[in-house]
Amino acid sequence: MGQFSPLLTPTPLQRVTYRTVKDSSLALPLVVLPLLWLADSIFRRRRQAARKSVGLCPRCGYDLRATPGRCPECGTIVTTTSTCVAACSTS
Repeated sequence: MGQFSPLLTPTPLQRVTYRTVKDSSLALPLVVLPLLWLADSIFRRRRQAARKSVGLCPRCGYDLRATPGRCPECGTIVTTTSTCVAACSTS
């Protein structure tokens, strides 16, 4: 063991080139993908909070003024009602 085949051993006149992986090609997906995931989760949470504060279903955005306890569109149970839903349903 330890000896190479004569066909695989380069002669002195041949130039051997090696393909290397640059550090940036590995670092880019390892940094960008978690950042995209984080941005998406922040966007989703803000959108859900905005929908809930206006009286919409946090999952699908359906208007919950008629049925504040459960969304008739997607079936999501809404635990807390906003002041808009309570004020709009009493008038």
